Amino acid sequence: MAISSFLSFFFLLICCFKICQGQLVPAAYMFGDSLIDVGNNNHIATIIKANFPYNGRDFPGGQPTGRFCNGKNTADFIAEKLGIPTPPPYLSDKNNQFLKGVSFASGGAGIFRTTNGALISFALHMSQQVQFFSVVQQRLVKQLGADAGMKQLSKSLFVVVIGNKYNQQLQTMLKGLKAELKDINYSFIDTYALLLDIVQNPAIHGFTEVKSACCGLGRLKATVPCTPVALVCPNRNKANFLFNGIDFPGGKPTGRFNNGKNAADFIAENVGLPTPPPYLSDSNKNNVFLQGVSFASGGAGILNSTNDHPYNGTIYLSKQVGYFYEVQQRLIKKMGESAAKEHLTNSLFAIVIGSNDLFNYFSSKSKIHLTKSPQEYIDLMLSTLSNQLMQIQGLGGRKYLIVGIGPLGCTPSQRLRNSSENCYDEANNLATIYNKALQSMLLKLKSNLKEHFNYSYFNIYDFLIDLIQNPTTYGFLEVKSACCGIGRLYAEGPCIPISTYCPNRSDHIFWDEVHPTEATTKILVNTLFNNTKQYVTSMNLVNLLAL
Repeated sequence: MAISSFLSFFFLLICCFKICQGQLVPAAYMFGDSLIDVGNNNHIATIIKANFPYNGRDFPGGQPTGRFCNGKNTADFIAEKLGIPTPPPYLSDKNNQFLKGVSFASGGAGIFRTTNGALISFALHMSQQVQFFSVVQQRLVKQLGADAGMKQLSKSLFVVVIGNKYNQQLQTMLKGLKAELKDINYSFIDTYALLLDIVQNPAIHGFTEVKSACCGLGRLKATVPCTPVALVCPNRNKANFLFNGIDFPGGKPTGRFNNGKNAADFIAENVGLPTPPPYLSDSNKNNVFLQGVSFASGGAGILNSTNDHPYNGTIYLSKQVGYFYEVQQRLIKKMGESAAKEHLTNSLFAIVIGSNDLFNYFSSKSKIHLTKSPQEYIDLMLSTLSNQLMQIQGLGGRKYLIVGIGPLGCTPSQRLRNSSENCYDEANNLATIYNKALQSMLLKLKSNLKEHFNYSYFNIYDFLIDLIQNPTTYGFLEVKSACCGIGRLYAEGPCIPISTYCPNRSDHIFWDEVHPTEATTKILVNTLFNNTKQYVTSMNLVNLLAL
């Protein structure tokens, strides 16, 4: 997860020209990192990819799609819940109107441009993702007309999942945004608590392994990432090579960083839409993305510098937003300004990003901690994220699903830091601080934008803590080890074709050294749509989609 975060920033835009029966939003726009990247990293020069086995092994077709898991990811599941297709990756078809949404998420992306900014781990940082969104917004205005285009964006859902160790402040920031913007609405998902619950109570959620990754190499399968030479558990997670996608329909790698479906798939299922396709897919170059698109990129960060280097490039947030701008312009050209505006207004924008930025901060390879204190770094992440959210809002986004940062210290790769294999407190503390600040930032945005900014915040941190502490409650048996990987806890190496993978993937919370299994992701998305007040705040997702 050092280069492709456990809970990354994903911006999900699921769009449709006309809301169909059973469809909750016209479109969904996703910004974030590998948690919701559905293939953007397949189209950039980076080593942070999931387009090889064993990724996508559990995805329909069993092929790698670019999702950093073994099957569907968060983007897919959210799209399913919304009744729309999974928003495609923005980079798969830059000329698409993306009327039903698009994903700008990039594996390894961070809020900061510097997150994962090394030469070989380039990602689309947050500002870049937002820039892409501005392109999409302009397309919508051109296709639908200004009024229709903006109306569509105001009805759409914007999902943002990025940044780590700052959940509390994130919530404060969101409250501030709400106070300032007035018409902005959001749902904050406390993924930290949610994932902690899954990790602590794996059995309850159907998992047996919470420490070790399913695909990778080394201890906890977290020393080397999930690649074709990684060891994969029989109940796995992946990207575009084995064993990723082993449980995805077809059993082939799809680019998802797990063993089957990821959040993008499950969200799409819940909203009655197809999983938004990756924007960068070659087959989507002329797509208007009327039912959504995914800009998410494994390893992406909020900051442009996160995983931002030639051979490890991911689609950072600002670039994802830039792709969204291109999609918006296509929508406008296709539908006219008024129709495009209405389309985006009714669409959902899912944002899951930030984990890679935090991993970058305390990484032994990073020197950023020498120049910035944890608080200064988190403040930079949030100010950058806030600016990108305002850009998305300016392009027509009105409905947002914001996912906090999960308990990063409980991922198999971070457990390796302790001889006891207990959760790494430093990482968890940073995630907690970030989440709190994130919520405050969102409140501020809401205050400023008023009714033009509405959101649901998912407290994934607390949920995962509960899952980890009470695994049997959720049906899990393994909370420490990954399902696929190499070495201790299957976390000393990624899930690649030579990795060892567990045969009981549904028992594991983690697929590889940092990514959750399809089983874990499904529970997370179901919790999100079940309106669990303990974990979903500001506005429950169902009410948000009904606006």
